[in-house]
Amino acid sequence: MRVAHLSDLHLGHRAFPRLERGGNLRERDLSAAFHQAIQEVARLAPDVVLLSGDLFHRADPPSTAFLALTRGIRRFQELLPDVQILAIAGESETPAAPGDPGPVAVLDAVPGVEAASGAPRAVHLARLDAHVLLVPHRSVVRPPFPELRPDPGARWNLLLLRGHPTGPAAEFEGAPPPTPALLLDASGWDYVALGGSHQVRHWGGKVHSAGSLERVGHDPWREAATEKGFLLADLERGTVEFHPLPTRPVVDLAPIRADPDDPEAGTRRLRDLLEGFPGGVDGKLLRVRVQGDLLAPSEGVSPGLLAGVRRKVAHMEVSVEAPGESSERSRREPRSTDRADAGEEAGPAVLGWRIGAGRTGRVSLLPGLWAVTATSPGDLEIVAFALQQGWRETPDTPPEEGARLAFHLEGPGTGARAPSGAPHAPHARDDRDAPDAPDAPDAPGAGARVPPSPAATASQARADWIEAAGDAEARALEWVRERQEADSRLVAYRERARELRERIRILREEGDEARCPTCRRPLAEAHPALLSLLEEEWEDVLQDGTWWKRRRAQLEDKPPELLALERRALLLQSALDPAPVPPPGRMASPRATGRSPIPLSDAGRPVLRRAGFLLQRATEGRLEGLRPAGDGALDVVESGGHARQPAHGEEALVALVLEAAAAGVGVTSGTRVHLLVGGRSGVETGELSRLLDAAAALPAAFTPSAAPSASSSASPRTAWIAVVPPATTETLSHRLRGTLEVTRDEEDRLRLRVAPSGRARVRLEGS
Repeated sequence: MRVAHLSDLHLGHRAFPRLERGGNLRERDLSAAFHQAIQEVARLAPDVVLLSGDLFHRADPPSTAFLALTRGIRRFQELLPDVQILAIAGESETPAAPGDPGPVAVLDAVPGVEAASGAPRAVHLARLDAHVLLVPHRSVVRPPFPELRPDPGARWNLLLLRGHPTGPAAEFEGAPPPTPALLLDASGWDYVALGGSHQVRHWGGKVHSAGSLERVGHDPWREAATEKGFLLADLERGTVEFHPLPTRPVVDLAPIRADPDDPEAGTRRLRDLLEGFPGGVDGKLLRVRVQGDLLAPSEGVSPGLLAGVRRKVAHMEVSVEAPGESSERSRREPRSTDRADAGEEAGPAVLGWRIGAGRTGRVSLLPGLWAVTATSPGDLEIVAFALQQGWRETPDTPPEEGARLAFHLEGPGTGARAPSGAPHAPHARDDRDAPDAPDAPDAPGAGARVPPSPAATASQARADWIEAAGDAEARALEWVRERQEADSRLVAYRERARELRERIRILREEGDEARCPTCRRPLAEAHPALLSLLEEEWEDVLQDGTWWKRRRAQLEDKPPELLALERRALLLQSALDPAPVPPPGRMASPRATGRSPIPLSDAGRPVLRRAGFLLQRATEGRLEGLRPAGDGALDVVESGGHARQPAHGEEALVALVLEAAAAGVGVTSGTRVHLLVGGRSGVETGELSRLLDAAAALPAAFTPSAAPSASSSASPRTAWIAVVPPATTETLSHRLRGTLEVTRDEEDRLRLRVAPSGRARVRLEGS
């Protein structure tokens, strides 16, 4: 029995503004990947096709997504008339309302397709003597969990499950865990098709994740080195093979050193990188990182060049980072989340609440994004006010309704911190700065911390910083070029391997009647020699490709010497220009009309750079940064470099990115809890979703005064509490740790409950 396992199609996902033939380009890419997979699966002729969730990107997918899926299933059945297709719903397409079955339920009415979107269901395939248990997201996100039992009377037992493998049990300080884990004993199953991870993974035993068919989301560069495709399991032979699929190429250029006083230098460097990149960048997803004391990319690189490149590529993201800042490292999700919930073992913070005289509740805030939502805009304002008041030592007298709702934050050790959105919240600092705390360890390779020296002149300090930044830039360029070479070699070997595999298959099927690829005459007696030659070349390509794959994996993270050089440059820069960060409550004061003052004269350039990145991600490149105006206010910088006043609908978004940016500066260890009130009028749902998605994947930056070492276990863990409308929670279901829903009972009293959301957690045994 042969089983094809596909997962995370995300049909209908519209990322980036580029259009092609009237449709979103990335939506077309995902649809094309699905139909490419159909052709490849049909060639392999499996008996069963498993679709392990997130077929759609949203619970209300566009009609184009339905067309892509139904046409694909029809094509499956045309090419493989006897194939059985089984599907489950994932978190992205599961509606928040329990009574809404969601779009995957429609597939259950299609002949030859069995689907589950709510409760688990068992399917018996009589022709194959196979028992298949379908367990969708909704049935495993919270107790009571279903019993996962194989059928001892069936020849084959398959489990189709949506969940995220997690590590050992966590201690939750007496509060209930947000999403308890489903226990899975995999020993009785012949194949467990697990959905939820976008990367192909073997979790042990018979448990496999197929990964997504294309790179999904607004940060495809995070998975630049990851192959996409599907799995084919031969249960008789006990083998599982990964079949890669071609995807739209992604390019992450080496950082470009730029100087605002000499933008031509940055322009030349970018042009040299583009001209020297193998295969060019046309039609690819390109990221350009500009390093320097800049607030917008156009300050260091010609806007004309950027505009010309933007017209050629599928999408271009241009970010700004100071020398020594590691934007790639900070924008990538921690690898530990692939296997276990990062931060569980260290103990999460605990959010408690009280309604009226006696109704209370508590929930453990694991690091990640949490949503607080309410159907009524008035209730959303009440809970936002109560959250902001909850961390104040002497809260002001709240309105009558708000007095009935109060929040408090607890945390083990150094875990609990004031949220960034609270009015007059103190500036976050690391516990190692406390008078009775031990000194922080020095960063490796950086020597001791850079102390202020009375004898050192400003010019000498600047010279030291320029030298250190130059060393870091040179090593970074060397590292990225090595990565680019490994990428190019790996792509070339993969293409050659696919070509050889297809030629060998044709030769084996046609035998002596196979035709010569040059003269097109039958090979006859030359057939064995040519087949042997191609098989030998196939083995050589496979061996060399495996080496380059390992080499690319070694180059995924920055080498330790580069991290040390970047830390030293950052320490020296901070000694030159310390940037105090004001309390976020003072940072923004948007008005419904007219000029928004947004006074940020003392905010510091690191905050503005971080806010610029979030603003660019939220607007998909329409706005590229923020720049102080002459009157002490802020201008937004458009993608062409033009600075202007924030438009009427942009002021609330600017205020929100500033809060998010300030929340992440100065955090070095422990679990920090930050509050973002995202239900502001004027912030479009898509922009808000992209902003929160980027902020949740952006760990806090370290400060020069307490830079953790590369091997330090005290990595920052941040829990974001976002007060948002219900529509936003559905677009962020893949990112959420949990949701607090605000409702009212029959007597119009407030109620809070932890609703199932985010990825379900699965604890593996017997695998």
